Amino acid sequence: MAPGEHPDGELSDLNIRRALVAAISRADRERAGQLLDYWAARHGYAAAYKDLLEPALKRIGRGINSERFSLAQAYVAAKVAEDMLTKSAGLLAQSSEPKTVKGPVVLGNAEEDFHALGRRMVATMLRSSGWVVCDLGNDVPAAEFVDKAIEI
Repeated sequence: MAPGEHPDGELSDLNIRRALVAAISRADRERAGQLLDYWAARHGYAAAYKDLLEPALKRIGRGINSERFSLAQAYVAAKVAEDMLTKSAGLLAQSSEPKTVKGPVVLGNAEEDFHALGRRMVATMLRSSGWVVCDLGNDVPAAEFVDKAIEI
């Protein structure tokens, strides 16, 4: 499939939104990625996130509260979002525009927090925007954040 080519031919925006939620609910990351790439080729990655992925994530989040979606499906949705952010950040890194370094950022998960996905997504976006990210990882004591911030 060529970039920008949709696997089902032309679909309406509403059908693409529905197809994305359906792909995520089936844990079909490849299909979800194809749909996002198709949208991004037509509208750009910022619009793919804002107009396609974000509404899908909100719908799935509401579905978890009403038990229409499982936590496993929410995890797949987060991985699809991470895939897209990684891809769009990679494209930004390849651009020929000069990059301005904006300074250091210290990231990590607080003590007893082992949920790395959100932190990795934030780090990816910060790096793609020119920030120098020092990622301390999971389960980081508060004093370690302060020490690293002073150090760098």
